[in-house]
Amino acid sequence: MGTKLMFFSAFYPQMDGQIEVTNRSLGNLLRCLVADQVTSCDTVLPHAKFSFSNSVNRSTGCTPFEVVYGFSKCQTLGSTVQEGDLVLVRLKPERFPPVSFMKLQAHRAGPFQVTKKLGGNAYVIKLPFDFGISHVFNIEDLTEF
Repeated sequence: MGTKLMFFSAFYPQMDGQIEVTNRSLGNLLRCLVADQVTSCDTVLPHAKFSFSNSVNRSTGCTPFEVVYGFSKCQTLGSTVQEGDLVLVRLKPERFPPVSFMKLQAHRAGPFQVTKKLGGNAYVIKLPFDFGISHVFNIEDLTEF
């Protein structure tokens, strides 16, 4: 990948600011996750670590996990989805009524069971009744659990 390891002290003005950008991103993530749970913020730290490690960086085009280990921890599904498999579904705002989808709502939900394959790239997923959205998902919106 062509990365170069550099050691430096904090607040050193001649550096390129990568650490500060990372710290700002982590701070924003923690503020979003902790929001109403300030007294139990220790319970969201594993979620924050997982989320940060598996989010794609704009400059590298990879997740931090991929940079370190060479492969993605959250692989998207190929054509190997079988009925009965458990998947996570991507929740898009356009699937919900305009007022019901919040900005800080989870981007994925699950695990849910695949109940049927419709064609080459559409699947019926067994969702809870209170979701109120279509049970048919495109392969791009599914992730193996």
